[in-house]
Amino acid sequence: MAASPPCVPWTLACGFDYLARSWLTGPFLIDDSARTTWIAELAKLDADLARRASALLRIIEQPTELDAANSEFQACVKIPVPGRYVPPYASVHIDEPSSLWGPTTDRMMSLYAAHGLEWMGQTPRYPWVRAPDHLGVECAFAGEMWATAYEEQPVEKDTARPLIAEHLLRWVPRYCAELAETTSCSYWESMTGFLEAFVLTNASITQVLGSFI
Repeated sequence: MAASPPCVPWTLACGFDYLARSWLTGPFLIDDSARTTWIAELAKLDADLARRASALLRIIEQPTELDAANSEFQACVKIPVPGRYVPPYASVHIDEPSSLWGPTTDRMMSLYAAHGLEWMGQTPRYPWVRAPDHLGVECAFAGEMWATAYEEQPVEKDTARPLIAEHLLRWVPRYCAELAETTSCSYWESMTGFLEAFVLTNASITQVLGSFI
């Protein structure tokens, strides 16, 4: 998480960075200084988001809760455990019939390619990430978008709106509901609430993007 002077794009970039890492590597603790700065700036943007983020991060300060969160990550997010796994792929929740590498996957690849990003497929670090419409990958791209805005390079509405206001809103709330029903872990129950609220806030911001850039 960047230790740069805060502003709205910085705050949103940090949020998507946290979400991306959570879905790609599992629950992790943010150092106290970065957390304090991020939560304070998030509160300026949306008090409810700040409350949710603070509660979420407090949960895994307890070793037993962190262990439970990591266990649920393995069973519900990373490994297809029968009866537990909730696929974190957009195409599974949007396309009919639901499957990887459907039209939604193709659309995400086209969006990445339009911004000079090449899908490399499985990597030694994330061998379980099988398609570019994985939630962690999409959040990483959204974080890069806001990081670009923070670096004073314009973020175009034709990037922000298709990714967040149109794409993420189509499937993230449904995914969050399913994951919340499946998990018995406080961290992931809290995480689904934060994720959905964060995406909704981002969708609203993309409608008035110029006000923040």
